[in-house]
Amino acid sequence: MNFLAEVLQSAEETDIESCKTKVPVITKQIENYKKEINGYINDVYHEFREWPKKNQHLLDNASQLSHEITNLQNRIEDITMKEVGNKINDLGNLSDELKCSSIALGIVVHLVRANELFLNFKELLSKKMYLKAANELILLDECIDSVPKDEVTKAIESLKINVLTERSQLVKVVSDIFEENIKISHTKSGVIQTNSIKIKNKTEEFVEALAVLNLCNKSATLLNDFSKFLYLNICKPIIAYVTTVKIEASDDYHSMTVAIKKSSTKIPYKDIFNKLLEVFKFLHSHLNYSLSKDTKIITVIGNEIKSDLSETIVKDCLSDTLPSSSPGGDSRSYKNIIEDIKAFQNALIEMEILSANSNPILDYANNMDILLINKKCHEYLTTAICYMKKDLHDLVDVGERKEPGSPLSIDEFPESSISRSTIEILQLAENILQQATFEPDLVAARLVCTVQSIFYQYGNIVCGHHERLLQSIPQQVALFRNNCMYIAYQLSQMNEVYSSKFTQAVLPSPPLFTDQAHHLKTIGGEVFLSYVEEQVQSMESTLQEYQFNSIQISQVLNPGTDKCIRQCIRQYEILKTVWHNILPLSVYNKTLGYLLNTFCKKLVDVVVGAEDIPFKNAEQLIEMFKVILTRGPKLFADPQDIYLFVESWQKLNDLVFILGARLVDIADRWAEGKGPLTLHFSADEVRNLIKALFQNTDRRAAVLNKIHN
Repeated sequence: MNFLAEVLQSAEETDIESCKTKVPVITKQIENYKKEINGYINDVYHEFREWPKKNQHLLDNASQLSHEITNLQNRIEDITMKEVGNKINDLGNLSDELKCSSIALGIVVHLVRANELFLNFKELLSKKMYLKAANELILLDECIDSVPKDEVTKAIESLKINVLTERSQLVKVVSDIFEENIKISHTKSGVIQTNSIKIKNKTEEFVEALAVLNLCNKSATLLNDFSKFLYLNICKPIIAYVTTVKIEASDDYHSMTVAIKKSSTKIPYKDIFNKLLEVFKFLHSHLNYSLSKDTKIITVIGNEIKSDLSETIVKDCLSDTLPSSSPGGDSRSYKNIIEDIKAFQNALIEMEILSANSNPILDYANNMDILLINKKCHEYLTTAICYMKKDLHDLVDVGERKEPGSPLSIDEFPESSISRSTIEILQLAENILQQATFEPDLVAARLVCTVQSIFYQYGNIVCGHHERLLQSIPQQVALFRNNCMYIAYQLSQMNEVYSSKFTQAVLPSPPLFTDQAHHLKTIGGEVFLSYVEEQVQSMESTLQEYQFNSIQISQVLNPGTDKCIRQCIRQYEILKTVWHNILPLSVYNKTLGYLLNTFCKKLVDVVVGAEDIPFKNAEQLIEMFKVILTRGPKLFADPQDIYLFVESWQKLNDLVFILGARLVDIADRWAEGKGPLTLHFSADEVRNLIKALFQNTDRRAAVLNKIHN
């Protein structure tokens, strides 16, 4: 080995020994510093003790140790690269120890740095340097987040709690500054509501507060509250009510006051636009501050309110300004409205309330044909609903009268009465359809849909509006039934006339009216039949009230039974008076026939079911039933029709005969199962009546033996 090699080897051995000696010393120093800084963190942020002001000293020592560790690591790497015999293992161990020490030192450096930033933040906050304090908070958050999660957890969590407390204090301070610079209020005196906004003359403190709020992500909440007040208490009342806008200035504040008087007076849209522009010019002049490099406070406010503001302007201001002329007519007034809307919206864009690529108000007004026809369709529908709500008892006669034996053809409507409003609705529909045949497809399609909608809604609207009358007045029920049937008939006629006049774009699936006719027939029939069934229930309730039943017939009849029978037949006579000139003849006959047949059947069943009928009761029953036999046929235009429409009519006549007949007469009338009694009575029914009317004698037994099925 030459001399140079020996010198180098000797130097390397010396370095190794130096490293082995130096590393434990450094490690011990790091442990001491780590214990000291960890203890400090726990003291300050967990036990809340005073910091002994060693922060900068520790930071300097830590930096020095970090520098020494780096030098040692470099020397070890150089020696390791030269493969110095059996010393390599020792150097490897030393290198690992240095890496662990370096990690521990990094934690100490982060903790010291975090504390330094926290102290700086508190000092800046106390000096009211809010923006710099907020920036320190951002750096502090980054520093805390860089500490490994499993190290000094208790100290870090305590530090975070203190940071959060101080952050809340900063936010509260700048929020108070915001509210001090922008004041909102609303008061009421009598019928006048007064809402106001006061904005302080521009101050650096306010600008700084806005920047801090933005950094802390708290500006949105405050500006949202302000925007909500602006829309609900300033803009919306200007659109809806009579208002005055007053703008004033003082040494400290600029103020805007809106006095509101609630009134149904319609305000011209130009006046509304002018007042809204006054409001936004005031805000643009005194709130034109930046929240960040690319965001202005006035733009944030505009984004918050633009959706609600646009909708309200369209709905409550512009919708009533459309001209009433049909599409294709004089559109000059509409073009003027478009120009005014453009000017208004451009002014909002210039003030940065709206963005240049957003045209919510102008978009509404750009398609004149659609807007006009929508308005016209709404007017048509409103007119139709007004007709539906008219009194039903204003009558007109419709239909064809035919002589008996000459039935109506399928294309003819039977003679009857309907409400005059029904004719008006049909005439309105006819006018709309005629107009639709001359319009472009888009317009025609909307008109056709409007007519279809009118007849879809007819039944429900009329039933809802006239509900009480349709439940209690027979004339109204019959008219509603006729109205539905007549409209259904006319819709079939319109299908034949108009279905072929529209293109597929207007009427994709002919015919024009598909299920409206069926729907109307169904609802008209259901309402009418429901009322008829109520009459049946009323009859049964009356009979029950006067105890007209099989048991009572076997004992002593209620003194009011005669009155009960007369009351029921009287109700049918009232229905005749109301219905015979309103309902089609066939419908009238079937309806009165059904009611009278149900009544007669009920009476017969009660008498036949009695086990015993005293002679006196039989006489009373005969007299009561004669009232029905006398007055019943008069319910029909032709008394003979009672035999066609009242199935139980002859049975009631035969019952009256049996109640007053002798045994021999009954036997003769039965005629061993071949007589007229067999047409309406079964053998069991006749036998029951004989047993109830006659005492048990040989003669009765003989007659009973002759009567069998």
